Amino acid sequence: SYDINHLFVRTISLSAVSDQSVYQNIGCYKDNSARMIPTLRTLSSTPTSCAALSEDSEKLVFGLQGGGECWTGDSVNAAISLGYVSKCPINGLPWSNQVFVRKYCFPGWTTASTFTGNAVTMACQQCAIGHYC
Repeated sequence: SYDINHLFVRTISLSAVSDQSVYQNIGCYKDNSARMIPTLRTLSSTPTSCAALSEDSEKLVFGLQGGGECWTGDSVNAAISLGYVSKCPINGLPWSNQVFVRKYCFPGWTTASTFTGNAVTMACQQCAIGHYC
């Protein structure tokens, strides 16, 4: 039994896997008042400090918006759902998140990977409280 809020599936190129950083920047994506990355962590952040906040709370996705707001969440599909934004600085734009995705599951989470051509699809699931994965 898994916490459905922590189900995460994504596809990345194999060349990205060779990068040793924990989170990978996947580009800038539109946001709206419903918040595609739901949790505001701080109003002034860098990619490094927002990654640390995301890591501490075991969030799989974080975004920088509006010059440094740090937002965290678990759904890459939601984070990119409103479309790509070009020419976006690393700290985002108003109503646009520079999105970063965790490349590896957290310790204790289940991982399932499949390889297709030059891409890997990874699923991370957090064990439900009181259950083992």
